[in-house]
Amino acid sequence: MLARPTIQLHRAAPASECARFGGLAAASHLRKVAICEGQLRTLFFGRCLASPPFCRKERFLEKQGIHASSSSQEPRYKALTVDIGGTFLKTSVPVAEAYAEIGKKYGVTATPDDIKKGFKAAFAKPWPDRLRYEGDGRPFWRHAVATATGCDNTDYFEELYLHYSRGDAWKVEDGAEEALSKLKAAGVKLGVVSNFDTRLRPVLDDLGVSDLFDAIIVSAEVGHEKPATEIFQAALSALSISRSSEAAHIGDDRTADVDGAKAAGMQAWLWKEDVKTFDELVRLIL
Repeated sequence: MLARPTIQLHRAAPASECARFGGLAAASHLRKVAICEGQLRTLFFGRCLASPPFCRKERFLEKQGIHASSSSQEPRYKALTVDIGGTFLKTSVPVAEAYAEIGKKYGVTATPDDIKKGFKAAFAKPWPDRLRYEGDGRPFWRHAVATATGCDNTDYFEELYLHYSRGDAWKVEDGAEEALSKLKAAGVKLGVVSNFDTRLRPVLDDLGVSDLFDAIIVSAEVGHEKPATEIFQAALSALSISRSSEAAHIGDDRTADVDGAKAAGMQAWLWKEDVKTFDELVRLIL
């Protein structure tokens, strides 16, 4: 682990300190002030009077496979890209519950647990087209809804599809907006890299968070889905990052997000395993 450089400043101890230590300290004695990680440690006769908690942070960073920045003013990474569904955004109501509730008037009898199992089956099956989310994504989602619920009613599908086209069906993950705003203020470029259809931009607009991002890369628009390196390269290009090692990505799918981003030369973390909160993410980037 690389430690941050330590700068030592020396000055004479004031008379008040001499009195405070029973006159043992003379004005000629030096007090060392060690500056490390932007915090002060005051030492008197080699004794540390106040010790900063930076060591815990350094161990955390080392565990994540990165080194400490050489300057508290310079971010470790110039750019961060985030996955949307399951990372930056979550549904206002669990998907299976919403499907079951909306489906009641269409004769859907599947329970939320049944619907969860059906979704896994829908996503496990090979999709015959090149992309799952192509254009508005309706063909794939129609298949997913029918497989998950056992109902192929067109009106039911359209109600669900439109429901998830609106911002009120989603909510921003706790602490995410504040954390990304802090990164943006520190000069970190922010991007979205998401396997999603053309509803994503309107959803982000509805939630009022589009302006957080310098680039929004949607698989349906670029013709590539994670884990393809092309979608990450599109993000790096849009963010004007020439060296992929200067960028990091976070998402909730090990294959699509972590493996895909690392194959493109980026640092990557698995949401809720490697990084559990957006505050932790800020510490990794800055």
